[in-house]
Amino acid sequence: EHIRGEVVYSNYIYRFPYTLVLGTERALNTDVVNEDGSSNKDRYSYDGTFQIDIKDFRFVVDGANYGKYFDEKFQEGYSITYNPTGIFQINYEWNKTKYNIDEKDDNDENVGLNISKGWEDFLFTFDYNKSLKQEDSYEVNMYYNGFKKYNVQLTNYWLEDGKDLETTLRLTNKNIFSIFDYSLEFGYSESYKEKFTFRFTLDYDNWFRSEVNFDETGAQRYSAGINRVVDLKNIRKPLESIDSTRVKVITFLDKNDNGIMDSNEERVDYVAVKIGDQEIDTDENGEAMFFGVPNKIVYDMKPTIRKPSYTIGDTKIKILGQQVGTVIAHIPIKPMVTIVGEIEVDESLNLKDKEKEALFENILIKVLDEKGKLIEYLNPESDGTFEVSGLYARKYMLQIEYIGVDNKARKIAENVVLGYYDDRENRFIIHLDKERLTLKQIFLSEGGKYEKVISSNSSPSKL
Repeated sequence: EHIRGEVVYSNYIYRFPYTLVLGTERALNTDVVNEDGSSNKDRYSYDGTFQIDIKDFRFVVDGANYGKYFDEKFQEGYSITYNPTGIFQINYEWNKTKYNIDEKDDNDENVGLNISKGWEDFLFTFDYNKSLKQEDSYEVNMYYNGFKKYNVQLTNYWLEDGKDLETTLRLTNKNIFSIFDYSLEFGYSESYKEKFTFRFTLDYDNWFRSEVNFDETGAQRYSAGINRVVDLKNIRKPLESIDSTRVKVITFLDKNDNGIMDSNEERVDYVAVKIGDQEIDTDENGEAMFFGVPNKIVYDMKPTIRKPSYTIGDTKIKILGQQVGTVIAHIPIKPMVTIVGEIEVDESLNLKDKEKEALFENILIKVLDEKGKLIEYLNPESDGTFEVSGLYARKYMLQIEYIGVDNKARKIAENVVLGYYDDRENRFIIHLDKERLTLKQIFLSEGGKYEKVISSNSSPSKL
């Protein structure tokens, strides 16, 4: 009878995630003395692991102290993993063990290479390990999940420089019965010559697990146990693995289009957010909590906005579990804004309504984004008004050009910054007189509404 306890702490150092694990294990029935004279009083151990990820590198340091019951007295290990692209990774490990019997030291080091490549429903991986004291080993794995009900995994493992082959074929269901997970496994090893194994596992609702093993000798083994991983903030939510992260999503109205949640920006409720196969609606505070998001896997966050006046725009949002308690992900929801404009003809021109309509037909209005891409191209209405909708609260270029044949061409182009306002519109007035085009923007102040000239262009006119 044994008991083991662990404390796990995760955080960041200059945005680099790290994890510290401290554990201990000891026997409960300490009065037992074994036939070889060893006592369970000395059956204990202390261990610790520190891991930190710095860009493409992962550094791991671990160590363990053992009581006199064990052969080992002390173990320490160091490893470095380099994973620059996600297709391959290189790792180096160094281990040292000191024994209780003669207190001699045993050192070992190895270098490994891992390559993985996927094609649609097929994944291929290759592992090579070069050890200082042991023979080289190779591993080739193939995974296929294109079947409707099953995933297939074929593992081939060569030991002793390829002389000994162990191969395993595993079929795993895709959880089609919701609460049942089961797998079938067939194995073969050249060391035992035609020794095949059969394994059947059953996982009920991610808490009760049973397993049955057979081999050609008739040996049978049955096991059953409880294996439940829960999040203390929501114990009813089943988790597939302890190697996962909580993700708190906050959807907010990004009024100034800077992608950052400012103190004066309110939350947006009832936004459906999907991470992996989980989809949750944000509540009235614009918040949603996801549990069991696997670490070290990049997911696209896919929000669905149900309010027609809001959009996610061209923003791409990804989330990466980082082995911390909770990752907070802000999703900026962009309000759609509209330019409302009017062509104002100076009274000194003394134009009649029909003449004004003909004038408006020869005025072109363009809206371009900051990169110069044309967003909208239109003429004003017969009454001189115009609208451009579906824009964001950001900078645009507004171009107005008069192309009438009875007048020298006049053109004005000015950058304007649109905003999202509760009490006013993005309203502009284009004033036309004998000498110039003038662009005005309407603002509100404590004293009321006022006009501000933001651009003017002069040109001789025959109007």
